[in-house]
Amino acid sequence: MAKEKDGVPDNKPVRKPTEKKDFDLNKFKQNTKIGNVVKFKPTKWLPIKNVLGNSSFCDATGLPGIPANELVNIIGHTNTGKSCLLNEIAYSAQQNGVLPVFVITELKVSWEHMKMMGIEYTTEVDPQTGEITYDGDFLFIDRSQFDSIEQMGERINELLDYQQSGKLPRDLCFLIDSIGTIQCDLSISSNKSNNEWDAGAISRVFGKSVVPRINIGKKDGHVYDNYMALICQVWVRKPEVFKGLPKLAAKGGDTIPFNSTIQIVFGNVTNSGTSALKIKKNNTEITYATRTKVNIAKNHSTGISLSTKIVATPHGFIPDSKDDVLAKQYFKEHSEMFMKLLGGGSIDEVTYVEDNNEEEFSMTNFKLVEAGNSDDVIE
Repeated sequence: MAKEKDGVPDNKPVRKPTEKKDFDLNKFKQNTKIGNVVKFKPTKWLPIKNVLGNSSFCDATGLPGIPANELVNIIGHTNTGKSCLLNEIAYSAQQNGVLPVFVITELKVSWEHMKMMGIEYTTEVDPQTGEITYDGDFLFIDRSQFDSIEQMGERINELLDYQQSGKLPRDLCFLIDSIGTIQCDLSISSNKSNNEWDAGAISRVFGKSVVPRINIGKKDGHVYDNYMALICQVWVRKPEVFKGLPKLAAKGGDTIPFNSTIQIVFGNVTNSGTSALKIKKNNTEITYATRTKVNIAKNHSTGISLSTKIVATPHGFIPDSKDDVLAKQYFKEHSEMFMKLLGGGSIDEVTYVEDNNEEEFSMTNFKLVEAGNSDDVIE
């Protein structure tokens, strides 16, 4: 019945109060099947060790290794330790029964160095051509099998399809070196190098396809675990304001940084930030190790982020130490290899030299930004 005001009926309907009902969330989940089952496999890590028998990278950074079914992004300037880490991961994968899958965009691979770092393979020499075939417990995909960002994604998805169908019944560890060196289909077909097109392709291939397929392995019911460690090339953006700081940026836009669970940064923002540890004999110098900075800039697995120093050698990482005691010990243990390069002789004839290039502002000031116009890059 309508209310009356001053004797005149009010035609507005009267809303009856809603009766409160007891709500059972469990029944709602059972009836709707929406969000009713949340099952994840226990978190699994691939421990990182090297052929020297240590786990210096994990000890220095506090990481247990690299997490299963996640993307680990590795960035930094050249010669700062990125490839050293990637090879240690490959070695660790073989030692733990995980199949390494090398996805190589730059044919700067040194098989001799890989063997020095403990990666196992066999060789066969063609007696007629002299060509060497490398084989072992790994898969190797290079530019002869893909020519664009999209085709690289197709190769990775093919392997995941084979794994899902049971034709490749192994846990896989994808080792990608690197993003920032190949173009997308559109850039190639139009004969134009366009950073935005390439960034868009990376977003489609990795952000919307490859990485989600890696991540879904965390859910209960997925038999295999997959690991992915990816090296991103970098560029440096000029300060945007007066007295501002330059910023380290990953080539190819924000897709890889945003979709990674762990982000590892080697070196400084504007330079490598390394110290070359050298031996010198008769005016000849050889770098036997490199001290580098490593920063866990993003960690959505354990939540711990830190910055420290570590020493990279031809055989893997060793701890940093006061007065380079451990680095010099490493040199002495492998002196035969280094002294051959110096023409032989005794280690007592060499002097130790350090070429320090570590100076820069604090690494805590760096930021990762989306790659933009090439005019913004500091050469």
